[in-house]
Amino acid sequence: MPRSNCASWLMAKQSPVNVVDTAPYTSPSAGELVIKTKAIALNLADVGVQKLGILLGDYPSILGCDVAGEFVQAHASLAGIYAVGNRVIGGWMFEPKGRQILLLGMPTEVAYEDAAVLPLGINTAASSLFAEETLGLDVPSVDGTKPPRGKMLLVWGASSSVGACGVQMVTQAGYDVVGVASKRNHEMVKSLGGECVLRSERSDSR
Repeated sequence: MPRSNCASWLMAKQSPVNVVDTAPYTSPSAGELVIKTKAIALNLADVGVQKLGILLGDYPSILGCDVAGEFVQAHASLAGIYAVGNRVIGGWMFEPKGRQILLLGMPTEVAYEDAAVLPLGINTAASSLFAEETLGLDVPSVDGTKPPRGKMLLVWGASSSVGACGVQMVTQAGYDVVGVASKRNHEMVKSLGGECVLRSERSDSR
């Protein structure tokens, strides 16, 4: 019996309405796997694509950057990496496909609704910090050790979604972090690993 699937469809360019309806289920190709969506997050990137009518060539189309769910199926090239039921974050499809390199395992104590907000923030921060085309920083170690680099990084907007992910990743990579954030968020940034936090130039009343 074929698998069923559904998705939130954007029916036309710049339409303010999405329609939840059936969607095709396609088996994963090489390097791909399928996850069963448990929670999604509405990201500003999704809003921009929908309102501005950019990036999507054909309609109806499916938006969605942030998803958390369970591993369902993988191509034979990824056999043994995940077990059915493993919790991952990566579509607004019920069973979207994803590249293994873009997925992360998630702890059992983290709710799907909390984990769903992480993927785009993590990916944006990581690509900005560690890709050769950007800063090209040394990546965090697999074993969790933090070799001291003797280097300091300034993270502007350190309490934002992307900034908070960046603070944690570069701290784990052994860099010292100076964050910039509103005063009310200073302790939060320090709890993520910031050595010190500078107040942004906006009014300190926030």
